[in-house]
Amino acid sequence: MQIFILTFLVGCAAAFVTTIGCRLASRRHRQAGWHIALLGAVVVAALMMYWDNGSLLFHPSQWSHNKRSLGSLLSEFMFLMLFSVIPALIVVRHYRQKFKQETGDVVSRI
Repeated sequence: MQIFILTFLVGCAAAFVTTIGCRLASRRHRQAGWHIALLGAVVVAALMMYWDNGSLLFHPSQWSHNKRSLGSLLSEFMFLMLFSVIPALIVVRHYRQKFKQETGDVVSRI
């Protein structure tokens, strides 16, 4: 049950962070780029890693004390990235379609 709640929270956080980037692009009259989705997913995954592991992430000498290897940290990061990039891509797609409808522009501008 906890894994489903974590997945839902990661997805919501990724959508929120990506929305901020897309709104900034929209405010500057630019089409939201796909890189905003990747950036939003990385930010959310990094924040969740920090929330889960605390400041021990910045001290490699503490990884063995915490029973966390580099491989387990990377796998957790990739798991979080997987579940945060999907909602972020959906948000960027929505803002790209909204931009095309507002401007009537067929050519993709970055």
